[in-house]
Amino acid sequence: MIYESSCHCGNITGQLESEIKPEKFELRRCLCNFCIKHGAITATDPNGLLRLNIGVEKDTSHYRFGLRTAEFVVCSVCGVYVAAILEADGGRFSTFNINTMKNVADFRGTPTPVNYEKESAMEKVSRRRLVWTPTVFEKLAKR
Repeated sequence: MIYESSCHCGNITGQLESEIKPEKFELRRCLCNFCIKHGAITATDPNGLLRLNIGVEKDTSHYRFGLRTAEFVVCSVCGVYVAAILEADGGRFSTFNINTMKNVADFRGTPTPVNYEKESAMEKVSRRRLVWTPTVFEKLAKR
């Protein structure tokens, strides 16, 4: 199955390839300040593939905070947080914001609150590498 996603203005879009049905995704509500302020509900599929498409790079923010182990991709035009990206082992892996999915209502699970603040940088990278979704960036033509 392919699930389409987008920030509000369409500068950042994505296609998630996954065998998981929307209602079967394990949803998470991270309790860090960033995710709380963005109202993010996230999910991953280590057996899937997320293709992130950036329309105008200068209109895209790549933000790091805390231990700086992941890069948060946010549209600078509409302010939507789309995904967090980990670069490890020569690849990219992400957790994606379910609220950006075009069929968001189909992702009906109850998000589990999670708090990773006590993890070390190494623990964060190890966990993310195992459970986050393999990810590739693609460049769109300028709008």
